[in-house]
Amino acid sequence: MRKRKTKIAALGMLFCLTLGACGIGTSGEAAEEDNRQQDAEETSKTGETTEGEDATAENKGTASDKAEDKKEGEAQTPDGAAENGAAKEGGVERSLTEEELQQFSDYVNQNENYGFLMSVYDTPADIDLDELFYSGAGIETERADDEEIAAYLKETGYEELYTDLTHLTSLQIDTFLQEKTGLSYSQMNHPLTWVYLPEYDTYYWEHGDTNYQSFRCIAGSTADEKTFTLTFVPEAGYEGENQSGYHIIPYETTVTKSGAGYRFVSNRMQTGEGQIKDQTFDVEMEPFGKVTFVTYEEDWERNPYCDVTFAVIKDGLCATVLPGMNGERNMLAAAESFSSVEAVSFPDYNGDGYTDVIVIICYSYVQGPDVGTGYKQARIYTGHEEGYFTLECEPSVAAGNALGDEMTVADILAFAKEHGAEYGL
Repeated sequence: MRKRKTKIAALGMLFCLTLGACGIGTSGEAAEEDNRQQDAEETSKTGETTEGEDATAENKGTASDKAEDKKEGEAQTPDGAAENGAAKEGGVERSLTEEELQQFSDYVNQNENYGFLMSVYDTPADIDLDELFYSGAGIETERADDEEIAAYLKETGYEELYTDLTHLTSLQIDTFLQEKTGLSYSQMNHPLTWVYLPEYDTYYWEHGDTNYQSFRCIAGSTADEKTFTLTFVPEAGYEGENQSGYHIIPYETTVTKSGAGYRFVSNRMQTGEGQIKDQTFDVEMEPFGKVTFVTYEEDWERNPYCDVTFAVIKDGLCATVLPGMNGERNMLAAAESFSSVEAVSFPDYNGDGYTDVIVIICYSYVQGPDVGTGYKQARIYTGHEEGYFTLECEPSVAAGNALGDEMTVADILAFAKEHGAEYGL
């Protein structure tokens, strides 16, 4: 019952700190009067003010004036996003420390918070509530009683509960959203698609899995110590023994300080980072509809043996990543290196109504007796109704071997048509 959405995901941000100015005073009325006279004489000679007077003038104003300025800088927009222009204008950017990055990682990875990174949104009103509450968002609930379960089964037509039943009352949902976003449930643009029973004023979602995913905060910035712009990447496959050879698409998340925690303002996948522009296309692909097929360059700094990555981006989210020829982790051998993508094509070569993908990739040898030379690789991807692609490894290798380095997409399609039955295409 889990909705399958691939969320992959490095980007740097800066942070800000508001500076205050210092005033300098003298002690003793006589000395103060002498200073005034000297300043007046100096001003009459030059027609200019001193730096000290400028600094003092700039920082004059009552406490109420400054409080009003701060209030204006933190005004709330209708969708709950904070407008921080006034506060940011006088701020000095600073980068988040490693300790602070870890604190934000720990905060987001709590059960009540990770769901805010499971969808993309420019305002909190656009959060995907199905993803946010998928596993209950850390809200404690007691097991539904037998009468309530019977009412749920009657409503759904099920004979029994086959998996776990997550259930949240309207009050629990509304209280949670007010705390985390500043908005009520009625202000959200994407209501829950769960089963709702008005007699219990409760929403129900039956599922046997979880959408939990951990994230790492790798950069961030603040202008006023209240609003923070953070960069997150999915923890799995980012580094260490299980490091992926795929391009990792980061998230840019904005939060504002609220009590002991934070409110979530926006979350955007940075899908534009690392694109190979001349091999990235806006295209119609079934079953997705209008998407951007993105070719991502290798992340050599993160992993020297990584390969090119192909992904389908729809509505700001990564819908799927195509598998690599070098296994699940898409790692190249130490002796070879990705050079370029020569061609990408989007046929339906098997006529099943779902878009397939043909690519030609160039590699070069960087070690061994063949250093300085290279080869081309053909890849045949079969698309499926569920929105994923199968890499047809055996026919791809056979096509490359038969056609050689002069191969074209048309040659590969002709090979697939002629020999497809041999490989079960």
